[in-house]
Amino acid sequence: MRNPNKQVRKAVVDALKTTTGLSVYENRVPIDLPLNSQYILVNSQSKRQIERSKSCWDWESSFNIDIHSVNEKGFSHSVTVDDIEELVLNAINEIKVDTWHVKGREFVDSVSNVVELPDHTVNRIVVVYNLWLAEQ
Repeated sequence: MRNPNKQVRKAVVDALKTTTGLSVYENRVPIDLPLNSQYILVNSQSKRQIERSKSCWDWESSFNIDIHSVNEKGFSHSVTVDDIEELVLNAINEIKVDTWHVKGREFVDSVSNVVELPDHTVNRIVVVYNLWLAEQ
């Protein structure tokens, strides 16, 4: 039985870096990010077996894509994260995962919010996706 997590994570990170031109991190961000920066976080990855084929299982792989725009305190730039989200949606709709066949892509949800930190205001959108994968 193969675990798709590593290949899915790599495919998502690579696709988002290429499509958006932004820094993309797994699970955590560097502590010294500069003000007025945008970045993407890929996190909350999970998987489950969904269908048995002749020789293996198909998997559903879920992950969050967390888009951030760090602004000066008190300033909100929702348009920036909206534009990045559009690039993200297009990238995932075309994603290929090494050694796996992507049988389906499901956009699950998108939630936006504004986070007030002591020195910054952060616009955020969290996009949730599922991929249906079969072993090749």
